[in-house]
Amino acid sequence: MLQFVDDTIFFCEDNVKNIITIKCVMRCFEIVCGLKVNFRKSRIEGISIQNTEIQRYFVILNCNQMDVPFKYLGVLMGDNHRKKILWNDMILKIKNELTTWKGKHLSFADIVTLVKSVQSSVPLYYLSLFRIPSAFGKIITRIQRDFLWGWGSDRRKVAW
Repeated sequence: MLQFVDDTIFFCEDNVKNIITIKCVMRCFEIVCGLKVNFRKSRIEGISIQNTEIQRYFVILNCNQMDVPFKYLGVLMGDNHRKKILWNDMILKIKNELTTWKGKHLSFADIVTLVKSVQSSVPLYYLSLFRIPSAFGKIITRIQRDFLWGWGSDRRKVAW
């Protein structure tokens, strides 16, 4: 089971007993917390499971089918993590964070703090899920280095 705020992902083996157990767990959650689980917004997907079995699970859980790959907390799940699209998305997020802070009014200490705290947090989240291809690690390092020593200027600064 993976859980973050109001999102939960259950993993189980393919059998009706496990599906009924998941339904019971969600019902117990409703009773204990006083919150209502919206089964219509809930989705299910099976890996290497026959379509007839999945349809049966839809009926038991009263939910919809999930499309794979899907995004969970902003990261594409269920796809090959070696594909460039996953890592290009992360690099785009890093670059988008930079564009909002590209001002020349930041001190060097501010820029170092920005690189260490903010720019490193996005890759760390991805790296907690997947192993990064070395080429993309070098791209991230270059983006951070260029921001640290150039911070939006047209000409390259001297790296001390």
